[in-house]
Order: sequence, then structure tokens, then C-alpha cells
Amino acid sequence: VTRPFPPPEEERPRVLAPPGYSKVTGHLVWDVKMDFTCKARWVLDGHKTPDPLYSQYAGVVSRESVRIAFTYAALNKLDVFAADIRNAYLQAPSSKKDYIICGPEFGLENVGKVALIHRALGLQEPSQSLYASSGLPGSPKGTWEVFELKEESIGPPKIYLGSNVQKVELDTGVQCWAFGSSQYVQAAVMNVERYLNDRCKAGDERFKLKPKAMTPMQTSYRPELDVSPELEPSDASYYQLLIGVLQWIVELGRVDICLECSLMSSQLAMPRIGHLHQVLNIFSYLKSHHNAELVLDPTFPVIDAAGFERKDWSTSKFGHIDNLKEELPPNQPEPKGIGFVTTAKVDADHASDTTTRRSQTGFFVWVNGALVYWMAKKQTAVESSSFGSEFCAMKLCCEYLCGLRYKLRMTGIPVLGPSFIYGDNKLMLANTSIPDSQLKKKSQSIAYHFIREGAAKDKWQTLYVNTHENDADLLTKQLPYGQKRQKFVKRLIHHIYEHN
Repeated sequence: VTRPFPPPEEERPRVLAPPGYSKVTGHLVWDVKMDFTCKARWVLDGHKTPDPLYSQYAGVVSRESVRIAFTYAALNKLDVFAADIRNAYLQAPSSKKDYIICGPEFGLENVGKVALIHRALGLQEPSQSLYASSGLPGSPKGTWEVFELKEESIGPPKIYLGSNVQKVELDTGVQCWAFGSSQYVQAAVMNVERYLNDRCKAGDERFKLKPKAMTPMQTSYRPELDVSPELEPSDASYYQLLIGVLQWIVELGRVDICLECSLMSSQLAMPRIGHLHQVLNIFSYLKSHHNAELVLDPTFPVIDAAGFERKDWSTSKFGHIDNLKEELPPNQPEPKGIGFVTTAKVDADHASDTTTRRSQTGFFVWVNGALVYWMAKKQTAVESSSFGSEFCAMKLCCEYLCGLRYKLRMTGIPVLGPSFIYGDNKLMLANTSIPDSQLKKKSQSIAYHFIREGAAKDKWQTLYVNTHENDADLLTKQLPYGQKRQKFVKRLIHHIYEHN
């Protein structure tokens, strides 16, 4: 098959671009989707253009924001619909004046012609252009632009980032939304089993999945003390791949493996054979405990008003402030509908890392009865006592609650009262809630004054809870299989011990 060549450059017609336009270049992007369909797009070389002087960032909705939206819809009895916009991002109007000289990829009859760029295909500002041209909040344009929707794409949401989304009814008769990760977890476990079976057929029988595991990891196992041989480069890459899969499973709501995933993620730089065995043990646990749902319960929590009584801070260092109240965003929209009560449980495991002596932080955050955020990570500094590590954990939790309260208010959702924080360290809680308490450790002064200022302004109030009732223990300690672990997991995840 012969193909005619384009005419030489000197024989091509000379077409001048309109004044004010700049010449740019482009390239083709090829992709093979998961269903093996092939797709190609011609985009501009946005990576070659100079960085703009103004911001081009357009935020992507976070997972906790989606959970909050579903909870708010259930609380206010609102319908939820999902839709898919056809090519909205790539087809955003361009805010620049650019042109290209057509090459043979545009057809031989168009070689050498000038093509004006009207869409931001590959430029650095498509996100901002789409945001501004759509009339979204904060944009100068006052009207909404109508986008073409994909056929049969409008309807109740069925899947979100791998989780099956469905509406459920609780025992109390309340209807709410639930995210089920069972299908995604089963598919991940099957992929691991298939890979290990192929290795066994090739003669490598070092790694296998156990038929059943009651806990994600051995309770006494410490990854930093593992001295087994280092993994080969191919096995190390596979270890890193498995950690990525586990991190995404945690994002889907499997908080029961959040701590174990955090611990094993700290060994990504130099994984060992023992580390891979423990990661495979996590998949064995998921295999036998795959049936789990994160239920976004909009029911208001039961709060001990007497325990969270606000103290008189007039005699403290904050007594000189005339209006001792929480600062509200000056440009917040008018709150609509029924609001949220925010609660949190926080914990720290002092010097849990036996080599660096760094402590482990963990906390859960609820809006009403819906778990929307969780975190398990090592602290950056080494603390000399559990008092210091608990203070650092409380500071991280309070910082997140500050952002959450701001997000809710700027979304138009009422925030009811202060945030209620539970902890299991009496000394730390006494220093945060008693106005006349004195700081004994200067190294904790920043966290100390930050938390106390929030308590004085009624941003949050703290209360002691017994460690056997503190769900945050699940994010800081490797709990053995037993009544305590089962109680915590059942509170956070539904159906996990049923029909597995």
C-alpha cells in the first residue's frame, strides 16, 4: 500500500494567522482502556508553554466531601443523582489565542494551513477555563453553561471509585447511603491468588495466601525489626504495587486495615521477604472478611452535655479577648437545611516504632453518625512521654476539625455547636479543658495554646473516654483478635463478620 507524501514546504500555500495569535505545537496521545478499546487525541504541547502568572488550579472533590454530601442528602431527604459529562474538561473554551500549522495528521489537503485553537486541549488552563466558563460559584460569569451528557448516564449513583453505592434502611427506619467495597476487595484478592499460583507453577512456592486470617497482621510483628533477606527488584516492585492496592482499599472504607497499611507503607524503600509475607497476610484477612459496608448514618449522636460543659475562661490567658467566640468566614453562604454535629476520637501510641521511637497518631471523625475521615500515621518528632505524643495527636485532630468546620460552612451546611473530641489520656485532656492549668513542658507550647484557644472559643470541647471505648485504638495499636477488636470494627464497618 502506497501513501502520497505531502507537498514540499515551498509548494505549500502560505496562510497568515490573525493578529494577536501565537504559534504552538501539539502531539498525539494514545491510550488503551481497561476494556481494550483504543483511543487517540491530538493535544497541544502545554508542557512547553511558560508557567502562567496566575493560578490555574481547579480542585478535585475529596472522598470525605463525597461522604459528607451523601450524608447531608440522607439527613435532609434529598435525592442523589449521578451523570457523566461528555468531554467537558478537554472541550473547555481556551482563554488564549493560539494557532498551529497543520501537518499530515490533519489530512493531506490541510497540510500547511493555519488552524485556530478554540478549545484548551492540553494547555495549562483547561481546569480554570472550565471552572470560569461554567458559572460555578466564585466565577465572574453569572449564567450556567449546558454540557452534553452521555446517553443514559443520569440516575441514582451505583458505583464510586470502586465502591458499590446503594441506599439502605437501618434498624431504626432511617434511610441512608452505604459504600460497599466487597466486590473490589474480592477482585484484588483474586488477582493476588492468580499471581501466586503462576509463581507456584513456575517453581517458586515461597509465597502463598493463608486460607484464613483473623487479623491483618501478627500482633507481635514489628516491620522495623524484620531482618529477613531483601526482596529482588521484581518482588520489591510487586510489594509496592500491593501497598498501593491496600491504600486504595483503605480509602474505600476498610478502616480495619488502616494501621497495618500505614506500618507496611513505611518499608517501601527497602522491602524484605518478611514484609511481603505480612502484606499477603493482610490479603488473607481480606479474603475471609471481604463483606463490609461503610454506612453513612445521618442520625444525630448522643452527646453527654454535662461532660462537655463549657468552662469559664475569663480568668485564663484568653480572658482579655472581648468576643471569645469562634471566627466565622466573612463570605460564607447562608446555611440551608438540617446541620451536622461533628465528633472525633483520637489516640496515640507512644514510641511505637522501636528503632526511631516515633509515636503513632490515629483519629476518626464523624458528621452525625457517619464516619467521613480517618488517619493513621507516624509523628514526625520524637516525644519523651505519652503526654507529648497525645498532645501532638490532639493537635492534628483539631487542625483537621478546623478545616472541616470551614468546609461545611462554605458549602452552606449548618455546623451545630462545637466539635466533641474523645480521648483516653486524662492528663492531656485536663490541660486542654481546665482554664487555670499550667503548661509543664515548653516543647508542647504551640499545641497546648492552639488546643486551649479552640476550647476557649468553643470550637471544640474534649472529654475522657476509657481506652476500651476509644475506637481510635484501632489506628494506633495492633489489636489481637478478640472482643475489643470486634467491637471497634463492628461500630465502624457493617456486616464485616457476616456471610464471609
